[in-house]
Amino acid sequence: MTENSPDKDETEVTYVSKFYNCPKCQKTHSVRLPANLAENRRRYPFPYVFMHSTEGKANDLVTLLYIDAEMQIRGAEVVELEKSNIISENLAKEIVERLTDKIMDLEEENFQLKGLIQNLDIQGEEESASEEAEEEPVEELELDEDILLEGEEESGTEEKEEDLELDEEDYIDFDEELVLAEDEEEQGEEEAEEKEKDVAEKDLTPIPPDLPKEVKKTEEIYSKTPQMTQTPQPQKISLFFLSTIGPGEKKQKLTVKSTSLISELKETVGNLYGLDPSNFHLSYAGLTMDEENPIGDYNLEDNEEILIIPSSTAG
Repeated sequence: MTENSPDKDETEVTYVSKFYNCPKCQKTHSVRLPANLAENRRRYPFPYVFMHSTEGKANDLVTLLYIDAEMQIRGAEVVELEKSNIISENLAKEIVERLTDKIMDLEEENFQLKGLIQNLDIQGEEESASEEAEEEPVEELELDEDILLEGEEESGTEEKEEDLELDEEDYIDFDEELVLAEDEEEQGEEEAEEKEKDVAEKDLTPIPPDLPKEVKKTEEIYSKTPQMTQTPQPQKISLFFLSTIGPGEKKQKLTVKSTSLISELKETVGNLYGLDPSNFHLSYAGLTMDEENPIGDYNLEDNEEILIIPSSTAG
């Protein structure tokens, strides 16, 4: 009799625990993922789908995680199923994964076509600008230096002649003004000496004892008056934007103001990546960012990452 031994060909699957922020319940959940999940993937980040349940329901939620090559969760989306009792977990996962891959392929093709169109438009504008520059040469104006020098010499001689021509009446008026100025200075000195004598002869009055009360009153009045306050200046934040649309990671760094709205930020990101703002969302820490909120409401710090995800996969 021989005892049954486990099959040596069986391999034990190791798991790792990861945490993500659920955009549906606004809480942090943990999920166990196979350690070799990121091997041999066509693109990064790649979608990973699993089903779970809410209270009183069974397998009514499908969670879609975006995982990078280092097994870090870059984003999370939740899809609610209306009739989960007629669909199996494996079938739901397979359907969602295939649809997500197809959507990302189409987004990548759209991204490449937009880039090609933009390059063609730029080349056409450069060619038209070069043709216009060749047709319209710039005319240079040459000024005659001799004419400029003659004009400066004439203006200088006229000023000198005007300064030198003085009548006898001008001399007389000038002398009279000097005499009057000297008389006014002497009178001013005499008046100043008389005032100093009057001040020296008078007794200095003591400071009234109620002066501190008046000072306190003025301080109270000053404290009650509204003071000018400075409005806080908008801060600038340097952020990394990581696109999940298409194969490979496309990362760009932008410096934005804390007062900029998410809708304005989507316009800038769309121009940078050649995307329509209505076809993608901005996601941070697993949350889809509201377009009506300013970027400063999310308390972001420098060099943090914001994920660009297709709008068709958002829950």
